[in-house]
Amino acid sequence: MGDVFAPNPPSLERLGYSQLPPEGGKREEEDNGYSQIPSKGDKRQKEDNSDSHTAPLKGQTQIAHHFNGGKEAHTAPLKGQTQIVHRFNGGNMKWIITRLILNAARLTFIHRRFVPEWLKLKNEFPELASYEWKHWWAVMEADRLRLRVEIDALCAELYGLEPDDFDWIVRNDPTDPKGFWRVDKELPYEQRLTGLAAHAFRALKEGKWSAETVGNLSNDEFFEMLGIPELTNLEAAKAKGYEGPLIYNRQGCHVWKPESFTEDDPRYGWTWEHCRSDAIAFLGSEEALEQYLAKSPKTGSAGASPSRSNTADDALFDYKKPDPQEKLF
Repeated sequence: MGDVFAPNPPSLERLGYSQLPPEGGKREEEDNGYSQIPSKGDKRQKEDNSDSHTAPLKGQTQIAHHFNGGKEAHTAPLKGQTQIVHRFNGGNMKWIITRLILNAARLTFIHRRFVPEWLKLKNEFPELASYEWKHWWAVMEADRLRLRVEIDALCAELYGLEPDDFDWIVRNDPTDPKGFWRVDKELPYEQRLTGLAAHAFRALKEGKWSAETVGNLSNDEFFEMLGIPELTNLEAAKAKGYEGPLIYNRQGCHVWKPESFTEDDPRYGWTWEHCRSDAIAFLGSEEALEQYLAKSPKTGSAGASPSRSNTADDALFDYKKPDPQEKLF
């Protein structure tokens, strides 16, 4: 699927994440994020959905995150502290987390076993209804490559890297036996995941895209922004003397039409109605499905898996293979 929607992100608390300012810092809500820097003797104002924190110890490093669009003015750090200011070019943290969640789901939930998770995602992101269930599956190489490039660039942003840092990390250096040059090494560097991610991260830092806006770009538009339109665009590929898009140099699926499978095919079923029917069959009953969908992520752990009931899901995740050593005793 060429186009990827840009959903409205839910609150981080609903997704099992917490978005707290640095210890001792004062939080100021902004349209596109927040600004948080501690000052000497500053007491953090208590707000909704937040916990109280004490100021960092003397000598600690104070890290402050600034989203683009937030206030840049801030006060001096506490005595003995080192102040590090990180401005997110990828957009609001909620958008980044949302994008990472959806990209990871599309890349990994490409099996019927994940039907309950797809329905849970649809509850969190109603915009998923704009396409049918299996049309969200990232099966084709173009979709999978694009989503992985996005993930790498956004993670580099979260780590606080600069483009030159990331370029060095993924540099094409065959003398490094453990280097990332080994990824897609059979392809030219500009076509590899590493090279594309480096270009995407630099474009992200230059403000050409963000976690909020990238969902409006087709695959062709995304790779054209990275300077390699011939990767997925036939006309651009032929203009540079290639027989077809360079994506076909990658082994994998290049055609995904789940609606073409017939009813006697085990792969049949692509709509959200099919997804719900499979989920009921998987969990044992419609009541079990509703109970599963009503559960929220565990609190206190970022990205924690939902608590599970005594259903078919338990049998899959709670089963422990007998220890072969037990046979000796």
